[in-house]
Amino acid sequence: MANNWSGHLVLAIDPDLLGGASAVKTGVTQMIEKVKATKKLPDVKEILMPSERGDKMTKQVLDSGEIEIEVNLYNELKKASEK
Repeated sequence: MANNWSGHLVLAIDPDLLGGASAVKTGVTQMIEKVKATKKLPDVKEILMPSERGDKMTKQVLDSGEIEIEVNLYNELKKASEK
């Protein structure tokens, strides 16, 4: 048996079993508000939910029209384009 725990779990839930889509959205919104309202550690500015950091970065990249890459990657891409 391999010790590779890099798999994914996909879980599908029928919202009708939990009171309908509207009730699920309300419950999830309330849970997120409670989590974000919890006391933060001294150096923590904001509590982020899954995907919020990536969503913010994506918006920043789209708004600016630029992406930041490491110098070594830039240099390798530049070399490859010159071939």
